[in-house]
Amino acid sequence: MVKFMEISSGSVRARLARRLALCFLLLMLSGATWVLYCEHQNLRDAPFPTDAELRLSLSRAAAWVLNNRNSISNENNPMLWLFVRDAGRLSNDPRLASLAEQYQARYTRGTISQFFFDAAGIDRVRDVEVDLPDSWQGYQRLFVYGATCNLSMRSDPQVLTLLSPSACESGHAWLRFPWCRTHQLMGLRFVQRNRCEHRRSIHSPEGSLSLARCASTDPSPHKSAAFPTAPAEAGACASQTTVRHIAT
Repeated sequence: MVKFMEISSGSVRARLARRLALCFLLLMLSGATWVLYCEHQNLRDAPFPTDAELRLSLSRAAAWVLNNRNSISNENNPMLWLFVRDAGRLSNDPRLASLAEQYQARYTRGTISQFFFDAAGIDRVRDVEVDLPDSWQGYQRLFVYGATCNLSMRSDPQVLTLLSPSACESGHAWLRFPWCRTHQLMGLRFVQRNRCEHRRSIHSPEGSLSLARCASTDPSPHKSAAFPTAPAEAGACASQTTVRHIAT
């Protein structure tokens, strides 16, 4: 009887081990399939939206913002409100522009965030020391550099990495940092708008100009008759950023 019980127990353990191995194999196959699918989606070519699709998308987004204005009015997110402002400009909707103006008046005055909306005065902050929380992502740091052309931010290792066109192409960066390509592009549009690399070439001619092409040309491969001006070029969560020695 004891021997029979030992054999039964061993058989149960063997079956359990096989089932666990099968489950592990299925999980591995599922994970590999998901990674390959994401890689395909990330690299495939997609047709550029038509003017009608762009107008419809903008109309839906504007309607959502206006319908939910009370719930989002306290949302302290410069990126969101920069998009709202530019959507108002693109659609000639004064209601959207007014909401963005209210946010700017309430949250951005005297902070780094003001430069996301208006580049006036960035020469005052180019040489000051900017303190950012250690938890900030590389794209947030790139946004701040692009909005201010600040030299201390230009030396930030994460900013230097994202200034390279190949920053999001190696080591499956899209998997580790899903925001990489889209947010890098938004940050580079800030750099382009304010000609930060051009400014740096004037003050530091010995520096490498990794974005000289970006600073002098429009990288967008498509033009739209529906929206002749560029979409919002991005913002970042920077309303609490500390800037030292800014003249008032």
